[in-house]
Amino acid sequence: MRILIVEPSFGTSQKLEADVTNEYRNIVTADSADEGMSIAKRYDFDIILVNSVLDEGTGTTFMRRLRAAKRKTPIIVYGNLFTDLHTKVTALGQGADDFITYPCHKDELNARIEAVVRRTRGYADPVIEVGNFSISMERKTVEVGGEKVHMTTTEFLILELLAMRQNTAISRETIFDHAYGGLDEPEMKIIDVFMTKIRKKLRNAGIDDLIQTVHGCGYMMVNKEALAEAKANAQARKAQAYGGTAQGNRSQPN
Repeated sequence: MRILIVEPSFGTSQKLEADVTNEYRNIVTADSADEGMSIAKRYDFDIILVNSVLDEGTGTTFMRRLRAAKRKTPIIVYGNLFTDLHTKVTALGQGADDFITYPCHKDELNARIEAVVRRTRGYADPVIEVGNFSISMERKTVEVGGEKVHMTTTEFLILELLAMRQNTAISRETIFDHAYGGLDEPEMKIIDVFMTKIRKKLRNAGIDDLIQTVHGCGYMMVNKEALAEAKANAQARKAQAYGGTAQGNRSQPN
């Protein structure tokens, strides 16, 4: 998970970063709204944490600017114990995905982050299942047919991204950015190496076609059941539309 923290206070920024950092996350910090906006428009993040009070305005102003830039990244706005009700209601009413009082216990903070990311990706459950493959974003585990398959931290991060955007082609650049986030970056071809290792582990566990290469783009986790359901729904809507048109064009009896 890639997290952007927009916080003008160095001390608060350091504490937030320490509270949310773990081996499965890449954290980027910005000390102003302008810097945060520049970073958020340039890179892909899973979530943004922004102070309700910024030197260049408010967290709500930052959020409006980000949405005007066509970025749909989920946002958690946070304030202190003295933040008034109007600020909270305004932030939520104008598109914040959550509002929290900080400092708070880091377990609550991380639970809220996980919940918002899952919900905005369309997954209320922390476990994503594709056929007999499942990945738990809470326990950080991968299973095939109920049996655990060991994945390294980077392999898990890649699978997590593909699972949350299944049936969508993800570029090597996006996968690379998600896995490394500007920290100790190797060469881009390392992604192909990781995909080979992941596929081998899944193949040994009994899955051979979960991840497909999309030539000229990158990789995609294929959920065949979801694709079949979407196709059936599209055909049903098409048939209904044609049926309604045909019925509407019938000549009325004299």
